[in-house]
Amino acid sequence: MNGLNKFIVGTGLFVDNMSGMFAETWLPVGLVTAFLTLIPVVEVMTGAMMLIGIYTHFAAYAASFFFGMLIFGHVVAGDTSVVAGMLIYIFAALLLGHMPHTYLSLDYHLHPPKKGKKK
Repeated sequence: MNGLNKFIVGTGLFVDNMSGMFAETWLPVGLVTAFLTLIPVVEVMTGAMMLIGIYTHFAAYAASFFFGMLIFGHVVAGDTSVVAGMLIYIFAALLLGHMPHTYLSLDYHLHPPKKGKKK
C-alpha cells in the first residue's frame, strides 16, 4: 500500500522529498535519484506478485534484496531509525520465499507439484 500511495501523491514529489536526505552522503546523485524513482514501482510490483501468488519466490527474494539496499542507503544517510522495521520485512519476505506453494497461489496452478509414480 505504501508504494501505491507514492504513485497517488506523485513519484516526483517523493523523489524530491527523499533526495535531500542523501545530499551530504558520498552516494552519486544520479544513482540516488534513479533508485528513489524505482522504489514505488518495485514496492507495488513485488507486493502484488506476493499477494496474488505469482512468481512468489522471485518476488520475495527481489523484495528482500531491495529492502537490503534501502537499509544500506539509510545507514549511509545516518538514519538508522527505520532499520529494525526493514529487517522485519526482509525476514518476512525470506520466510515467504522459502515456503512451498499452496493451492491458493497462482504458482501452484501454473506449476503444479510433480506427482509421484503410482504403483
